[in-house]
Amino acid sequence: MKNIVSQEVKSMLFEKRKIILQSTKDGMKTMRSGEVREILGPGFDEGDMAVITQIENMQSTLFGNQAYLIKSIDEALKRLNDGTYHICEACDNEIGEERLRAVPFTRHCRNCQEHYETLRRMATPSRHVL
Repeated sequence: MKNIVSQEVKSMLFEKRKIILQSTKDGMKTMRSGEVREILGPGFDEGDMAVITQIENMQSTLFGNQAYLIKSIDEALKRLNDGTYHICEACDNEIGEERLRAVPFTRHCRNCQEHYETLRRMATPSRHVL
C-alpha cells in the first residue's frame, strides 16, 4: 500500500477511534450521573423503571459494540504497521482498496466476508414462530 494512502488510512482510523472513545466516555458519564432517572423525577413508577432498564441495557450493548470497534481499529493499525493491512486473513489475497475505504478495519476480502456471513446465517436458528 502506498505510503500516502497508508498515512491517510492511519489518520482516518485514529480519528474514528477518537470519536468512538469520546462517545463511550460521554455515554458512561451520562449513565453514572443518573441523568435519565433525574428527568423522570422522584415519582417514577414500574413503567418508568422498565424504560430506564431498557435504556441502560441498550447503552451497555452499545458500549460492547464500541469496544469491539476499538479493538478492530487497533488491529487494523497494527496490520498497517506490519504491512499486512491489505491482505485477507482467511485467503491471503489482497483486499480491494474500495472495500478498505468502505470498511477500513476489515480483516477479510469481500468473498471471504460473504462466505463467513452465509455460514453464520446458516448456524443461527430461525426465530420464526409457527
